[in-house]
Amino acid sequence: MKILQKTKQFLARNQGAIALGTVLILVGGEAAAYPVPTSTTSFLYSAYDVIINKLSKGAVGFSVASAMTIGALVAAIKNQFSV
Repeated sequence: MKILQKTKQFLARNQGAIALGTVLILVGGEAAAYPVPTSTTSFLYSAYDVIINKLSKGAVGFSVASAMTIGALVAAIKNQFSV
C-alpha cells in the first residue's frame, strides 16, 4: 500500500514534467544524421577530423568520460540520485 501511495505522490508532484515529456514525444521531429565530410580539402572535413578523431576519440574524450564515470560513482555512493 505504501508503494501505491508513493506512486500517487510522485505523479502528483511531477504532473508538469510528465505532460511536457508526453508533448515532446508526440510532437518530436524526425531524426537526422549528418554525413561525414569526404573531401579532405574542405574546412568541414578538417573541423570534423579535429573534433571527432582527435578530441573525442583521444585523450580529451577519455578524460571527460573518466570524470563523468567517477562523478556518477561518487553521486551513487552519496545517494544523490533523484527519482
